Amino acid sequence: MKDLFASSATILVVDDDQMLLSMIKSDLSEAFESVLSANNGLEAIKILDTHAVDIVITDQNMPEMSGIQLIQTMSKRFPHLPVIMLTGNGEDDEVLEALEIGVFDILDKPYRKQILVNRIKNSLLLPQLVQLLWSSMCNELPEKKIDEFLSKSVAEQLHVLSLYSTTLKIRAKIDR
Repeated sequence: MKDLFASSATILVVDDDQMLLSMIKSDLSEAFESVLSANNGLEAIKILDTHAVDIVITDQNMPEMSGIQLIQTMSKRFPHLPVIMLTGNGEDDEVLEALEIGVFDILDKPYRKQILVNRIKNSLLLPQLVQLLWSSMCNELPEKKIDEFLSKSVAEQLHVLSLYSTTLKIRAKIDR
């Protein structure tokens, strides 16, 4: 039985390996109602231009447009869209670059189905948590505008919230 939260999410899976793409799509279709697929980054961008997608799962190494190039393009055009990158080599510089660009998570291949499903669900909760934390911050700092904050990328939002969290911890120590 699919849970209500996951059933409304649309996932886009991007991989040039047709067998793996088919397997991932099949695995995710058990947990999510809508799973789209693309054979490469260029095809993924076309899908993103025409469909409302909640999260992208992308391979790292693909012809025409690598996973890193796709993530870079998405960070400019779709800054709030979470991305999970699948990689066969979790130790290389591109993985570090993906983290700097703001990829939500990185999973090594071969992936474990339940771990991927859980990471997707976590990534779908992140925007809601960010908005909740920002609302809390706005109660304390009403001059801040939520629209301005929400227009930033997820990486920038998390940085602001991290600074705010550190400030709260410091204040709590002072108040003791």
